[in-house]
Amino acid sequence: MRQLAVAVLLSSLASVARADDDTSGDSKQVVLVNATAKASALPGIDRVRRVLDGRGMIFKLPATIVQLLDGSNLAVTDIDQIRGAIDDSDFKEAKKLIDADEKRVLASVGAGDPVPALAELSQWRGLVATLDEGNTEEAVSWFRAAVRFNPMWEPSGRFASAPSIKKLFQEAKKDPSENGKLRVDATPSDARVRIDGKENHASGEKIELPIGVHLVVVSAADRSPVAMLAHVKQGATVKLPVELAKESRDDRAGRLLEATVSEPSGKSRLKAAKPLAKLIGAPRLLYFEDVGDDKLVLRMYDVDAQKVSKQFDVDSSSPSTAITRKVLSALDFEGGGESSSGGGGGGTDGPTPWFKRWYVWVGVAVVAGVAIGGYEYASRSPTAVRF
Repeated sequence: MRQLAVAVLLSSLASVARADDDTSGDSKQVVLVNATAKASALPGIDRVRRVLDGRGMIFKLPATIVQLLDGSNLAVTDIDQIRGAIDDSDFKEAKKLIDADEKRVLASVGAGDPVPALAELSQWRGLVATLDEGNTEEAVSWFRAAVRFNPMWEPSGRFASAPSIKKLFQEAKKDPSENGKLRVDATPSDARVRIDGKENHASGEKIELPIGVHLVVVSAADRSPVAMLAHVKQGATVKLPVELAKESRDDRAGRLLEATVSEPSGKSRLKAAKPLAKLIGAPRLLYFEDVGDDKLVLRMYDVDAQKVSKQFDVDSSSPSTAITRKVLSALDFEGGGESSSGGGGGGTDGPTPWFKRWYVWVGVAVVAGVAIGGYEYASRSPTAVRF
């Protein structure tokens, strides 16, 4: 009888220990958010996701929302495959991969800044055009688009030293003297049109542009803006019928996400994150706020408790136990943090909002039956684009 009592006691103690170590409850589940506007954060985010998911600490959301929040929908995810296809002279496969990435990025721009990805895809298109077809005119057009999207772009890597590539690049850096026209017929009729983030035009207006590939934005109040790549040719008028769709759940999530990312890290971001947390049904958001060569900077936001943890670093190569321990400490707000109650302030300065670096993108709509997205230009910041 005593042995049975001891066994029951030991079993109870083991259950208590397991319960104390259990991290699978709703109170320990978080949503990962990429606030860095950098694709380089994705490997680290994926590592943290795997670690936390193994402990039941990841709040389950639809895949489209997950990709929107971590920024993977705006990344060129097939770079290695594209490069490999070109190295193998399988240009058909390279085009297929480029097309798929471009379509996904344009269909997902409500979540953030697609310009780095579009610049990179443009230079891959230019490379395929010259290597596969010897079409130098098309290659220059795509290289010029890469420069338009990213003024700091220049070819690098194994193809950069090729005299033919150098020559095409130098030509692409010059503005063409030939012009064409673009006309956007939008619904609703009061929609406004932007070209390459510059002048604001009315729907139905004929817009004169240099030949080549341009980013076109159509927007209107209470509608999802639309963005597309328009190919303007000499002496011709490109006509684009555009219907702005009503905002979808994913569109709204993207807009709310950018509202939080644009706020400084800390109490201001916590306040801005409340509508996003309510929409997705998850009160605890783990923001990746910066990324370096060997570490990620994270911060926990709990909109129900109205608390913000201190920033903490995570090395993505750290043992899973170390990563879990740091996240749990942030969830418990060990070592203090910030509360939205008392005082104003905006917390610490966060990374420069992406819309002040490149473009403001919101929404997803339908243009001639094809899902694409929208943007508004603000300013530009250099990114590396390599062959």
